[in-house]
Amino acid sequence: MPEARYRLRSALLESLAEIPSEVRPVLRRGFGLLPSLPRDKWDQVIEWAVESLNEPGLDNTLELIREHFGLSLEDANAIANSVGLMSAMLSAYPEESASSFVDKASTQELIPGEARDVTTKLAEHVVSQRGAIVAAIDKGELASEVLPSLRRLAVTVDVRFKFEEGHPSIVAPVVVLNLDTDAEGQVLWMQLTKVQVNRFVDKLLEAKKRIEEIESWLRGKMPS
Repeated sequence: MPEARYRLRSALLESLAEIPSEVRPVLRRGFGLLPSLPRDKWDQVIEWAVESLNEPGLDNTLELIREHFGLSLEDANAIANSVGLMSAMLSAYPEESASSFVDKASTQELIPGEARDVTTKLAEHVVSQRGAIVAAIDKGELASEVLPSLRRLAVTVDVRFKFEEGHPSIVAPVVVLNLDTDAEGQVLWMQLTKVQVNRFVDKLLEAKKRIEEIESWLRGKMPS
């Protein structure tokens, strides 16, 4: 099994010990919220958390978690970080079991006592999907190579008025789009009319369809 990039040190405990102090309360909050998540949604939470590893700073995944479970954005972020950490570490350290991860994370005071049992069950679920998680992380890394990658997408609608004799004579809604990347200074602002938005959406849907066709073709070509 390939090692994920999150294997920072030779031992899991060493990696956990190096988690910055400002991140620890977020992780503890996230692990503390795990008992509130329905168990039949664990697969979806893991998928979204791994997506957030591949797309740090991108708000879309957090919005999905927030809306799906009726959480605040702060709680959604905490869950994404805690489940993402668990998924990354258990994939990077295949010698670790679910219980050993929980034990070591607990010694670092990352997991509240009342959340240990549920966290262990979720960790066992993550362990059963190690291969798929490593593949998803590696795929995300490969897709991010070479060119700047999207890190934040912000969209808002502005309204422009043209006034004649003190009254608005023409009203034009405009979409304002902000694209931020992981490269220094590579930020793009643009404005789009409704016609341009429709064309943009059509192009993206066409690209999505092509990606799905390629993925379908590759499933028949790649070794199982």
